[in-house]
Amino acid sequence: MSAGLSTSLLVCAIGATTVTTSWAVGGAVETMRDFQNSSPSFRVSETVQSFVARGEAAFRSGRYEEAVSDYTTALSRQSPSDRKAMAAIYSRRCGALLYLNRFDKAFPDANSAIALDPELFNPYEQRGLIYRVRGQLDDAIRDYTTAIRLNPRAFMAFNNRGVVYNHKRQYARAIRDFDDAIRVNPNYANAYQNRATSYQSLRECDRAIADYAEAIRRDPRVENAHYNRGNLYFKLGNYDRAIADLTEAIRRNGPREASALRAEAIRKKDELQKQGR
Repeated sequence: MSAGLSTSLLVCAIGATTVTTSWAVGGAVETMRDFQNSSPSFRVSETVQSFVARGEAAFRSGRYEEAVSDYTTALSRQSPSDRKAMAAIYSRRCGALLYLNRFDKAFPDANSAIALDPELFNPYEQRGLIYRVRGQLDDAIRDYTTAIRLNPRAFMAFNNRGVVYNHKRQYARAIRDFDDAIRVNPNYANAYQNRATSYQSLRECDRAIADYAEAIRRDPRVENAHYNRGNLYFKLGNYDRAIADLTEAIRRNGPREASALRAEAIRKKDELQKQGR
């Protein structure tokens, strides 16, 4: 089994738990946690607006169950004749459901939002993620492409489409999407990390290391970047740097594989020292 790049919730989950020097990689962070909640403004009654506002406050605070409840109430009180308002609320509820991993309930909300307002880009991003989780990669690409057509600055759609191409082992194509995500938002750390995974798959190690470093520089909290870079250093035989990165990954409550990989790096370093190398 290979020690693939670590992933998180809503990701391309490839990798196992034992240590090897295999180059099999492919994990990349697929974003929904930082959901681009940039639906257009819409007019609703004061009562409906109060529930929408309360739902948004709950969403931003991570109280997703409350957000779902408030958006549900808003939908029940919103006039169905205002299709754009209904679509925006469905999309917001879909986002909260995705955070709760309730893909079965999020999917019809995304479909409803698209049917009500086909020009709203958010639900295509959301449905694309659900398709990816279901393994329907071509459908996911189609939805992300639509989101990008509707909003060429939807950097998360570029990122997430790149993740799908990465999953399909179309690494050069994935890199182009990560390039575009960075072009639109140069501070978006996930795109640097994801581009690094594609470079690593192509064995362009210097570029991969540079991108992992840039991801960490842009956002020191970026998920699993230290583990992934430590994994690469391990494969390159640079055990000192691997140990340093894996130690940091463990300190940040990184994946459980980090401890096993660090132990193996320490063992290999000790072996080399005994050999006088």
